[in-house]
Amino acid sequence: MVVASHWHDDHIEGLNEIFDAAKSAVFVNSDAHPLRDLAQLAGLGAKLRQSSATKAYADILDILDSRRGPKTRKQSVGPMGAIADRRLLLLPAAQRTIVAEVYSLSPSDGVVAIARSELSSAMTAVQNNRRPVRQGPNQLCVALWVKVGKLDLLLGADLEQRQAPNEGWNAIVHSTGRPQELACFFKVPHHGSQNAHSDECWSKMLNTKAVAVITPFSKSSLPTPQDVTRIIGLTNSAYLTCDPATFSLAKYPNPVGKQIKQQVIARNPLTGATGQVCFRADALNGTSHSVTLWDGARSL
Repeated sequence: MVVASHWHDDHIEGLNEIFDAAKSAVFVNSDAHPLRDLAQLAGLGAKLRQSSATKAYADILDILDSRRGPKTRKQSVGPMGAIADRRLLLLPAAQRTIVAEVYSLSPSDGVVAIARSELSSAMTAVQNNRRPVRQGPNQLCVALWVKVGKLDLLLGADLEQRQAPNEGWNAIVHSTGRPQELACFFKVPHHGSQNAHSDECWSKMLNTKAVAVITPFSKSSLPTPQDVTRIIGLTNSAYLTCDPATFSLAKYPNPVGKQIKQQVIARNPLTGATGQVCFRADALNGTSHSVTLWDGARSL
């Protein structure tokens, strides 16, 4: 299963390549943005292929079409719509293997009108030869709950918090249709920013020893030092996949490096190394776990 959490560039870029490589995967997209509407956006934006989101969805549509044969059920390749409290995947136990399930926790029914408005604005922008701009706050993306044996994991995507009870994290926390266990792993939403924080999520959906992982976003300088302080006050096991403050310029061998210095006024890094936080745990017992860090990832 390949899940598009939402259509912002920093989450969709490269997903077409992943889906192309996953030959037997089902494609899942937010039900707030039906793929037929995104298909229209991709078609309108054919001349703006520099937009990662537009190109990725156009390519994914091509892949879906290529995998649908006369004997292929649409559900076997997708797109499948993700919405609150929907089980997307069930891998039943066979012999001595374990059960695995994936649930979508969002988007909630309360944000459908917001989704329509966002997509309409994007289509208008593309029709006027402009790149679609980000809309906010982000309530339309797909947060996931993954169950593997006795392990429960919460993947927060970019879902933000709202005051309304039927929006954002409030809708998830108070839902009776979602899995009610406590997660041992948390992908912190929206790069650790304050606008995605929910005290009730931490207290009602995570166990006290949950491993929390933050993925930074250098363009917005997230997470901020204040964000880091807040998160490490909630768990003793917080990690950052890479540190934007340590991004360095790529080094080139001579004569390439010399030529760059002669022709370029200034160079600034856009991104740094893509670090990895590897979480391993015993799915049969749901107890012991280990965390391994690679390529600049660090403990907070």
